[in-house]
Amino acid sequence: MTARLTLRTLASILCLALPSTALADEVRLNDGRVLVGKVKLDGARCRITTRDGVVEVLAQEVVRVRTEAELRDELARLAARAGDGPHGCIELARLAQGFGLADEMWRWLDRALAQPLSAALRTRLDELLAALEPELLGELKPGNLQGRVRFVLLAARNGGARRAAAAQVLARFPQDEARDLLRRTARHNPLESDRATALAALAQRRDDDDQRTVWRAAVLDPSAQVRETAIGLARSHSNSHEVIGFLAPALVHDSVDVRIKAADALAALGDKAAIGPLAAAGPAAARAAAAQPGATRGYIAFLQQQSYIRDFDVEVAQAAFIADPKVDVLQSGTVLDVTVAAVITERVVTSFRRALSRLAGADPGADPAAWSSWAAGLRP
Repeated sequence: MTARLTLRTLASILCLALPSTALADEVRLNDGRVLVGKVKLDGARCRITTRDGVVEVLAQEVVRVRTEAELRDELARLAARAGDGPHGCIELARLAQGFGLADEMWRWLDRALAQPLSAALRTRLDELLAALEPELLGELKPGNLQGRVRFVLLAARNGGARRAAAAQVLARFPQDEARDLLRRTARHNPLESDRATALAALAQRRDDDDQRTVWRAAVLDPSAQVRETAIGLARSHSNSHEVIGFLAPALVHDSVDVRIKAADALAALGDKAAIGPLAAAGPAAARAAAAQPGATRGYIAFLQQQSYIRDFDVEVAQAAFIADPKVDVLQSGTVLDVTVAAVITERVVTSFRRALSRLAGADPGADPAAWSSWAAGLRP
C-alpha cells in the first residue's frame, strides 16, 4: 500500500509540475543521473526527450524534478551572488548549459567575451565554447562532416558568442576534409560572416598552411571587415615576425591596391619590426606606380591631313582615253599618350607614410628615398 501511495503521489506531482511543453526541466534519478529535456508522464513511466534522444524510466526512479521556471529562478539567484565578472559569467554560462537554458547560456557567454580575460580564463572559456556543438546545431542532425560544417557556420551568422563557439567547434574537427572545407570557405564563400568564422577556426588550428590562409586574407580579402578580423587573428594567434615576413613581399606587389592593403595590415599588426620592410619598400613601390593597370591615361593627337594624287587609271570610253586619278591622304603630326601616375604614387606614399607613422609614433616625411635613413635613426 505504501509503495502504491508513493507512486500515486509522485505521479500527481509529475502531472502538475511537468507540462508537456517544458523544454528545460531537470530530472534527477535515483542512480545519480541528471536528465534535462521535455518530460512527459505515461502511466507509471516517465519519458524524457533530451537532445540526444528519448530516455524512458519508471516514475518511481525519479528522485527530484525541477521545472524550467525553477531552474531560471535558481540561475538568477546564483547570478546575484556571482556578479558580472568574467569568472562569474563563465560559470553561470556553464550552469545554464547544464540546466538546458540555452538563451541564458548565450547571454552569459556574450558578457564574458565582452570583458578582458586572463590566459587561464580564456582557456576555460574556449573549452566551454568548444563543447557547444549540440547547442549550435539544436535539433539538426547532419549525417556527414560537410553538413556539420555547414550548419555550424549557419548558426555562427547570429554573431557574438555563437560565432566564437562555432570557431572553437570547427577548429577541433580532426579530419583533413574539415580543414579543406574551412580553407575553401575562408577564400571563396560569398558571405563575409562565414569567411570570418572559417578564418577564426583556422587560426585556432595552428597549422602552418592554415595560418598562412589567415595572413593572406588580411591583404587579399575583398571585405575591409574580414581583413580587419584576419589581422586581429594574426596578432593574437601567430608569431608577428613570421607574419611580417609573409606580408613584406606584398609591399612591392604588381597591384597598387595590394601594396596599400599590405601596408595597412602591417600597421594594424602593431609590431615595430615592420618599420624596416615598409621603409625599404617605399621608394620602389612609389616608382612602379606609373606602370599600374588602371592608371589615369591622357591621349591627344595633333594631325594634319593633305590629299595628293597617287596614280592614274587609264580607261577607254567611246574611243577616248580618260585618266582617272587615284587620290590618297597624307597624314602627319604628333600623338601624345601619357600615363598620369601622380595620383597613384601619392596614394602609395600616403599609405606607407601613414603605416610608418602609426608604428613608429613619428612622421617619416614625404620623401620615400629618405625613409630608410629615418628608420635607421629610430631608437630601438
